[in-house]
Amino acid sequence: QYDSEVVYHNVREEVRRQGVVYTDMESALKSDKYGPLVKKYFMKVVPPQDHKFAALHGAVWSGGSFVYVPEGVKVEIPLQSYFRLNAPGAGQFEHT
Repeated sequence: QYDSEVVYHNVREEVRRQGVVYTDMESALKSDKYGPLVKKYFMKVVPPQDHKFAALHGAVWSGGSFVYVPEGVKVEIPLQSYFRLNAPGAGQFEHT
């Protein structure tokens, strides 16, 4: 992702056949199938009230990765996301 916009996305077919979903957060959130999962778990591990930076992240998040691995499935290859900013002094608030 470049400035929180997806510029390249590729998932190996053998991973996809296992039912693994690896996409950007916005697409997952808009999905009828995965949107409810995003809403259910978003900001639950580190809640906004936990710390001022968690609250900032929860308020301004943009971009990020969504990974769904079905129960019983083991992904044998690494999954990788790359985030890049193009402005000095800018902050990143991707959520994975």
